[in-house]
Amino acid sequence: MTPIPNLVCRVMGVVFLVVAAWGFMDGQEVLIFHVNTTHNVVHLISGIAALACGFASFKTAKLFCIAFGLV
Repeated sequence: MTPIPNLVCRVMGVVFLVVAAWGFMDGQEVLIFHVNTTHNVVHLISGIAALACGFASFKTAKLFCIAFGLV
């Protein structure tokens, strides 16, 4: 069974990557939110980091969840 922080990081990572791809394809808006290239890059980097932590150790995933929650 996958620990909760690892699962949360994996789901967040996929969501961030989908939102980044959507933003790059659409260019101006994602749903009702206006986005630009910098915003899309931040989503892309956050998604990659979340996935990396999600497939790493429990401690790493937990630390990512706490740090991301604080930010």
